[in-house]
Amino acid sequence: GGPVESDVVHSVSSATVGMDEKTELECLRGHAKDLTEKLERFRMMRKADREKLVEYERMKVQLHLVNQNRAHLSDERLRLEGKLREKEQEVKRLREWKESRINSNEDMEILALAKDMAEEKAEQLQEQVDELKTRME
Repeated sequence: GGPVESDVVHSVSSATVGMDEKTELECLRGHAKDLTEKLERFRMMRKADREKLVEYERMKVQLHLVNQNRAHLSDERLRLEGKLREKEQEVKRLREWKESRINSNEDMEILALAKDMAEEKAEQLQEQVDELKTRME
């Protein structure tokens, strides 16, 4: 065996020197019981370590999925922000168009009033011309 095994055999054999067989046997049984308990503790620790490793791997997979989702959501956010900017530009253009239509309507109303006033003035001037012609005759 290895260095641990030879150390155990050496410590057991040196501890049992000078004992009668019955005492030596009890000492060896006690030592075997201690070693069995230690072995069981190591097995339990190893089992707990395996469970921790399984949990670690599970968490590692979850972290990878979270990072993938984060990247996807970031891309989606950028895409949606771009769409929002496009829609805002479209709304701005529509508002400007609406404003120009309102201005055009106002301009048309002003032009219609100016036309009416010009027609009235033309009628007045025509009446004056007719009146002057009548006087001259």
